[in-house]
Amino acid sequence: MMKQAKLQARINQRQGNLDQQNAKIAKQQAHLTNGNILIMGTGSYGDLVPMVNFAKDCMTLGYKTTIFTNFDFKDSVLKEGIRFIPMPLNNNLAI
Repeated sequence: MMKQAKLQARINQRQGNLDQQNAKIAKQQAHLTNGNILIMGTGSYGDLVPMVNFAKDCMTLGYKTTIFTNFDFKDSVLKEGIRFIPMPLNNNLAI
């Protein structure tokens, strides 16, 4: 019985340490949720899909996310709840 009680005490202590470490990590990462991400890219709709998926993942993590791409993709981006900035028609202006 004594060994079992000591073992349980060790387990409880380790669990407490893990809880403290997890709380510390969560506190350190909390500031990340206030960030902004701008995703830029051109191409076809097939190039846009991974950008939209990445943006949705970033939003799930709390980032304010915007996609800067061709005006043709405005509806596809906005319907996913992602902010959109249209790229000028003359891509040389974006440089």
